[in-house]
Amino acid sequence: MSKPGAAASSHHLIPARKQADYKTELFFIGQIVGGSDFPTDLDGLFVEASLKYGADNWQLFGGKDQVSGLQTHTAYCDDEGFFVWAHPFDFHFTCESVQGWPKLNLKVWRLDQYGKLDNIAYGVINLPNETGSFELECPTWRPMSGWREESYSYYLGGPPKLVNSDPIVRDLNQRRFLTSMSSGTVHIHCEVLMKAFRDVYISGDK
Repeated sequence: MSKPGAAASSHHLIPARKQADYKTELFFIGQIVGGSDFPTDLDGLFVEASLKYGADNWQLFGGKDQVSGLQTHTAYCDDEGFFVWAHPFDFHFTCESVQGWPKLNLKVWRLDQYGKLDNIAYGVINLPNETGSFELECPTWRPMSGWREESYSYYLGGPPKLVNSDPIVRDLNQRRFLTSMSSGTVHIHCEVLMKAFRDVYISGDK
């Protein structure tokens, strides 16, 4: 027969869960691996990436430099036409809703042999919404203009560019007015870790 105080003493050995233990956290760890199928052979390419998320429901740790401070080095394609960037990223979030799930907005830049820079492609990709290891492919595109501007672009370089990024990230109604053509693909590796999502009710409501 156990002593009356035995159960109580063993119960005290289990630490009580604190409120912080129920705080939902997400970790997105990975790298912008490289690019393929871009319409250039001799020129160098690099990627500029900005992180977009719902500021009302999401909090990013580590400073605002991570939001717009991602830029790869300039890479030149290998024999198979692949541009290797291997640029790492590490995002740590807490959230109160799935609204505003993080995504990466990408701009691909070309550096030609004369030192001229041209923005040649755009892309948007949502980060994965479940735990695991993911190999992502982000198709990119560029806007098209009239035949005269396209002729200038073909012979002189410098494809058409967006005046602002609102059609990509803000005003979705403007997207239907864009005429575009496909470009290359940006390859991204991402590891996702989630904490306390089973303990806290998270929905699409604010």
